[in-house]
Order: sequence, then structure tokens, then C-alpha cells
Amino acid sequence: MAKMQTLNKIGHELKRKGENQEWLAKEIGRSRVVVSNYINNNTQPSLPILYQIAYVLGVEPFDLLEPMERVDIKELKYDIQRIKEDRAKKAAAKAAK
Repeated sequence: MAKMQTLNKIGHELKRKGENQEWLAKEIGRSRVVVSNYINNNTQPSLPILYQIAYVLGVEPFDLLEPMERVDIKELKYDIQRIKEDRAKKAAAKAAK
């Protein structure tokens, strides 16, 4: 299955600016926990929030994004098929009980 990858560089730009998570949270009207999740790539900001973050950091929104790896469509289709088969087996086993 696909591995988790870094999708944004918010933390990098925040350090470059010499500010912290609390400052950014206050500037964009979000909690420090939400900002921490953005920085750690646990969740991603919506596009409007990304634009807001870029504005307060003084960068372009594109500067906050990491280039994504190319997705191997065959591998992705295989993963999806395997998930479907696993779900079907579990459903069949549950129905058989």
C-alpha cells in the first residue's frame, strides 16, 4: 500500500519566518492542535486555509506544497482490488455464521 508522504512545507516556512505554531494558529484563527496537524502532515489544510497560511507567512501557496510522487496506477488498482477481495471474504464469513 502507499506510504504516507510529506505533502506540505508549512513547518519549514514557519521556521524560516522565525515564528511558532501558536503564532500561526492565532493568525489564521485555528487551534494550535489543528496547526500542529498541518505541520506534521497528519491532516492537510483546505485550499482557502492554505492560501491564508501562505499570506501570513509571506509566500505563495505553491511554495507550501511538496511535489507528489508519481502514482503507479497498476499498483493502486491492485491495492484497491485486494481491499475489495478482503472485504468480500469478511462479508462472506460473517454471513456464513
